[in-house]
Amino acid sequence: MKDVYQIFDESFATILRFLENAQYDNCYKISSDMTRIASVSEFTDGILVSEILESVFSQLSTLFGSYKIDEVGGKLIKDQLKEQISLLSKNYRIDDKNKVYPILRDLRSMVTQFQFKCWNTMSEKVEPEFKRIVRRM
Repeated sequence: MKDVYQIFDESFATILRFLENAQYDNCYKISSDMTRIASVSEFTDGILVSEILESVFSQLSTLFGSYKIDEVGGKLIKDQLKEQISLLSKNYRIDDKNKVYPILRDLRSMVTQFQFKCWNTMSEKVEPEFKRIVRRM
């Protein structure tokens, strides 16, 4: 049977593969599974790591589903995510959690800053059905 670290290592690898195609919904599902595994295994550091990943991917799924994000901006956030997730996957096990905190902080901060950029500079996607309803009002 796999231990929690093996599951986390495989989950990080899967997330990195999904990131190649900006599949944030799938990344969210994997991170949510990581939270469950960490919780059942009483892996408290894993709970923190996976909860932050869940929030990041949930937020990104919403942003990419709601805003017209240009190709350059989408690639930039994807590349930054891949870099941070890769760092996290290499460091989440270490005893010195002072090295893990900046990675988690930067990951969470990066996505929040991207969110504000979307809110302030990008157009919302509006479904055709919604446009018809609004025109009738």
